[in-house]
Amino acid sequence: MKQWAAKPEGPVEAVQTNWTIVPANDNANPEDIANTHVERRSAVRPTLSEIFRESAKVDCRRVPVADVSKAKGEHDFELYPIARDVEYGIAKDDKGREHKVVVRIGRLRFSDGTQTEKGFARGIDGKMIMKDLEMPVGAMLRTEDQQERMLGGNGAGGAYVEQSNLYFAQMLGAIEPRYVKGTERRQGRSYSADETRTMLADAYANTPVLPPVKRYRKGLPCGSQRVAESFLGMQKGKKGESGSVAWQDVSTHIVNREVWEATIAMLSDADTNVLDGALTARSLADLGDGSHRRTRERQGRRKLHAANDNLVAALKKSAA
Repeated sequence: MKQWAAKPEGPVEAVQTNWTIVPANDNANPEDIANTHVERRSAVRPTLSEIFRESAKVDCRRVPVADVSKAKGEHDFELYPIARDVEYGIAKDDKGREHKVVVRIGRLRFSDGTQTEKGFARGIDGKMIMKDLEMPVGAMLRTEDQQERMLGGNGAGGAYVEQSNLYFAQMLGAIEPRYVKGTERRQGRSYSADETRTMLADAYANTPVLPPVKRYRKGLPCGSQRVAESFLGMQKGKKGESGSVAWQDVSTHIVNREVWEATIAMLSDADTNVLDGALTARSLADLGDGSHRRTRERQGRRKLHAANDNLVAALKKSAA
């Protein structure tokens, strides 16, 4: 029955795991984890340098922080913007009272409690959904935290990247790869495929003698410092997901399907109906045909045993 319930049907799924190889405790030797790092680098916008640059455009005064546990003169201070490139707004608290709040410092925008931004939250079913989230008073608006680029494991830099790039060049018979920084995209009209063909035909017609064709050696993508990033099958996703399904998984899945199809062909329609019904039946009585419950239970038990034995025999025969 377990074999019947887990039919090898549907798309091929790669083996996945969300286990981590790092112990979830603080007893690890600091020297063992000193050189470990994450596999992704996040780009937080605005950056700290941008925040410092915009903060320098305002004049501030020191405001003591209320703390009854400290004596006079021992309180901590906060900087409150008072002049130059600053803008204020009005925010209301839970009791409806209005308060003066900062809503802009330079190019940095802050919430007055009425703004919303797109974000993720858990829905009723516990899954993550995108919704409009209310921004609390003082929250910085238009911030982003996105993955900037993939990182390798320990030592994945410098000579390691160079050796990896040379490996791909030798394997594919291409020239040594080089990294070329991207330039700004030219602004202008975009042409369709037909317009491009027409323009190319006109250029050929206006050129009596075409220049000699120079053929270059095969090359590799130059938009990234690591050539391996151009091959999706070598990328590692979140929670142990791989970029593509391994050929071993595909081959095994194909063989399992062929064996299963041969097994199904050996079973009778009666056995197939009993096995399908057993997946949704509430009890053995649902598989019987009699009128009395005990009679239907006995019939259902005999039918299920017979169908299961036939399935095991067919599996052994088709897999031999």
